[in-house]
Amino acid sequence: AMGGAVAVALAVASPAAAAPLGRALDHLAARQDRFGGGFSAGVGTDALHTGWGALAVVAAGEDPRRWRRGGASLRAAVARPLRR
Repeated sequence: AMGGAVAVALAVASPAAAAPLGRALDHLAARQDRFGGGFSAGVGTDALHTGWGALAVVAAGEDPRRWRRGGASLRAAVARPLRR
């Protein structure tokens, strides 16, 4: 699921790709957690899924500072030190 969303977001922008790209971004937005990252059901916020989500968002031309769902932005999640 995540790989498909990233693949769509990394596709060359074209009118034919607009609808799938929008669905991929909607998919990511629905899975963003309150810490700004996440993007994976049941895993919580981790560097792997947050990083892949950030790559997809930026590749789609979106601003990670504006990506937030009830809390921190995606930019803040990427900049936060990893917790062990």
